[in-house]
Amino acid sequence: MYRVIYYDNPYKQNPVILHEPEAFGPKITSGTVTLALGSVASASFSIPFSNALYGNFKLMTDFIEVIDRTTHQCVFYGRISKISSSVSNSGQVLSQISCEGKLAYLLDSLQIFKISSRSSVKDFLMDLIDTHNLQVENYKHFTFGEVEFSESNDIYRGISTNSTMENLKDKLLSRLGGYLIEHDNIIDYVKDVGEVKETPIMLGKNVIDAQREYSPENLFTRVYPFGAEIPEKDEKKNQFGAPRIDIAEVNNGQKYIDNEELKSFYGIIEKSVVFDDVHDKKILKNKGLKELENQKLQMIGWTINVVDLALINLSFERLQLGDKYNIVIPVLGSHEQLQIITKEINITAPQRSTLTFGKNKLTLSKLKREQSNLEADIQSLKKSVKHTNESVEGLDSMFETVTLNISNIDTKITLAETHINELTDKLSALDPTVNDVHTDLDKIKSDYDVKFEALQKQINDLKAKD
Repeated sequence: MYRVIYYDNPYKQNPVILHEPEAFGPKITSGTVTLALGSVASASFSIPFSNALYGNFKLMTDFIEVIDRTTHQCVFYGRISKISSSVSNSGQVLSQISCEGKLAYLLDSLQIFKISSRSSVKDFLMDLIDTHNLQVENYKHFTFGEVEFSESNDIYRGISTNSTMENLKDKLLSRLGGYLIEHDNIIDYVKDVGEVKETPIMLGKNVIDAQREYSPENLFTRVYPFGAEIPEKDEKKNQFGAPRIDIAEVNNGQKYIDNEELKSFYGIIEKSVVFDDVHDKKILKNKGLKELENQKLQMIGWTINVVDLALINLSFERLQLGDKYNIVIPVLGSHEQLQIITKEINITAPQRSTLTFGKNKLTLSKLKREQSNLEADIQSLKKSVKHTNESVEGLDSMFETVTLNISNIDTKITLAETHINELTDKLSALDPTVNDVHTDLDKIKSDYDVKFEALQKQINDLKAKD
């Protein structure tokens, strides 16, 4: 159950209810909140003409908050970023608004160019945020909380004149990984989020439908490992970059290494890998071999529509963004433990959520094993279906026999009813005769009573004379 609140300011003053989940109060026709790891939270709502707030929304300066009434926690807060209106051929008039979470404030500021310098992750973050805070309004200011990346991650980083968000993604997130987590205008930079949960995502229990996707992201079968740059005396040769150390001298004249098994499976797909700090060619070759050995073939992702049973029964655990769950849908693949990376909340049907699970990587051996297991599961399922069909056929035969018996019983019941009706008719015909007999008997009895009384009187008289 979610309540949606509208504010005409960024300070949560003058709240007005846009959607009340109870029977009373204003309503929206539909609404969705999308929470995603590594992305700005978003929300969208459709507001009917009958809602008092229809037509009152302003871009970028009006705000929307979504409250989970079960936990009393805010699940979304952000500004309105898009407004549109529509009318259907049935005459329904709607206003659609889209919203973006507070991390979008980092798109509002541009950074000042700085040449590369060595710094810790925390110092680099603080530099970016301090510059951001100088450019924007107070309500868009951030402070940093927890930073899980240590001083061992010191590296040369420059700052471009792009937005603060683009610098964060380019200089940190794309290189070190991790997640930016915002709460109360405090940003944590963490390596991982969530917990391992016992609640299974299981077909027949809490799954409405599911889709499993295979994609060969970053697949390669041939690798070109390159090491540190080779200094050039002629500066003009450096305008497109300096040449790098390769492995030709220690690899039979070839600059690349093939994975023959993968190549026979997928063909030739090339990739270069750069190791800036490697100067030894043998070490460089070993790193190239390791990179090839660790190659993952396919990325597997799940999109699942689920029923969040915790909204129906509080004894169940809530399905939370970032937590890891066991997916048990054998017909689509083996059991997997994956993390929820996107959660789409349906405001008007809160028990239903759409979950996207983080992609899992498969090596060739795991892929073959999974295909073998999946084929075995499918054969087992076919046997189960065949057995079920045979059972159904047996039940059909029993049903036909029972139906025939019931038909015979119905026939006998019909004959018995006919006999009963005939007897009833005969009894009805005997009723006048029976009535006449009763009348005659009553008359005979009456005459007999009179004669008996007269005889009794004569006897009494004779006794009196004696």
